[in-house]
Amino acid sequence: MTPRTKLAVAIFVIVPALSLVLFAAGKPSVATAALQVSLAEILYDQADYRSAMRIYLRATECDDAKVRDRARAGTIRAALRIAEFGIAATQLSPLRAGSAADPDVLALAGDTLWASGRFDEAESAYRDSLALDAANARGHNGMARALASKSQLDAALDEVYAALRSTPGDPELQHTLGSVLERMRRYPDAVVAYEIFMNTLPHSGQAESGWWTRNHVAFLKSFNGTVPFEIVSRDDRRRHVIDFRLENGKVIVKASVNGSRPMDFAIDTGAEQTVVTEKTARKLGLRPMLQTLSAGVGLYGMRGLLVGKIQALEIGTLTVKNIPCLIKSPALRGLPVDETNGISPVALGLSMTVDYRNRRLTIGEPDSVGDGIVAELPLRLNRLATVRGDVNGNPASFIVDTGGEAISLNESTARGLFKPDDRRRIKLLVYGASGWDPDAYLLPGVNLAFGDVTLANQPVMVLNLRAPSVLLGYEIGGIVGYRFLSKYRVEFDLKQSLLRLRTL
Repeated sequence: MTPRTKLAVAIFVIVPALSLVLFAAGKPSVATAALQVSLAEILYDQADYRSAMRIYLRATECDDAKVRDRARAGTIRAALRIAEFGIAATQLSPLRAGSAADPDVLALAGDTLWASGRFDEAESAYRDSLALDAANARGHNGMARALASKSQLDAALDEVYAALRSTPGDPELQHTLGSVLERMRRYPDAVVAYEIFMNTLPHSGQAESGWWTRNHVAFLKSFNGTVPFEIVSRDDRRRHVIDFRLENGKVIVKASVNGSRPMDFAIDTGAEQTVVTEKTARKLGLRPMLQTLSAGVGLYGMRGLLVGKIQALEIGTLTVKNIPCLIKSPALRGLPVDETNGISPVALGLSMTVDYRNRRLTIGEPDSVGDGIVAELPLRLNRLATVRGDVNGNPASFIVDTGGEAISLNESTARGLFKPDDRRRIKLLVYGASGWDPDAYLLPGVNLAFGDVTLANQPVMVLNLRAPSVLLGYEIGGIVGYRFLSKYRVEFDLKQSLLRLRTL
């Protein structure tokens, strides 16, 4: 039994009266708040983040500024662990007001802003933290995530190593290292980092996190002897132009899997990986290798899917070998249309351009020709392609989803900007990757902006995006799909980390 575990037993068992003091109603005294913070730290170390957050919150009500700030910082850390993004954001403002020049607080502010989807502000906070303390591990870890989201993977790797030099035993840093190495397709090195991550987890956190990571490590090991995401380009072409058709707002191309006959795939940047339906997987003989979690719009929220491996995916003159694929199994029932296969060139690490007027998809380097640029939006690749938008003048992050149809807001975004008014809500029947969304509605009168593109007084769908936000680790503000994107020639430029909108 560790010393902290013994202390926890003493607090809860040996001195039960003390528990009554710790949980007493009303404003705590300084001494009581200090005990609450100590207890919350024990619970946090034992990965009981929700209990820790609740006790930290009680201590934030005390009058002593030092204890109160410790409690606020602890509340934020615990809240971020359990995706309570709103609670973390609420505690951040008073904490920063009292500790504006503290590098640890600035790094924590970066983590909170990141979880709120305010990536530019988060990156600025991380830089400010490192300007005050060049060895700050949380600042380096945050910068690693920020740089990786802009596909600057070599620089991101340097930041992770800098963080690990300061705090080598932090499991979160090892996980960041693994994710960056995986993005770099250095699977053997990623496996080592993930295995260290599992070994450094608190015992109480090993069951769930360790199980998913062990599965993922086994999957990465299955690529031994191959080149993950190997690009084979006919005639060494840098651009591959493919004709497509539009079907219910979806960009549909023909693709071949493992030498099969060409079949329909939707170009879907709302998917993290290539996706095949249960029926397609059976037809192609794709063998599931493990289970993973996915999330999307719909009643089911989090959804377990199977993961397999495609040996070769051919799209026109482009072939990509040895890639993971999600298998939509078990299939959802009761939807108005069948689930579809999907490809995201962005998830394959490739830039792409969608020319909606001429029905042409270009995979590879943008050719940078054509009519004028309407907007250039900084593009972050945080598992999904994300850009910054403004909702009634307030910043929010939007997923750019070529597989989606309308512009939508997260329920939490709408709730934070608009007072509840059932008279303004128009009930909708909406289904997504996780089934029907029973709470979806149409909200009129919303003012949106994406860079220089303004959309005044717009009706938008409001959806429950809690599950995908939890999975991605940041609050999704909304989604932009076909009805917005189809007005432009849309360029996803991963090298420059830009989303360009050109006139058609």
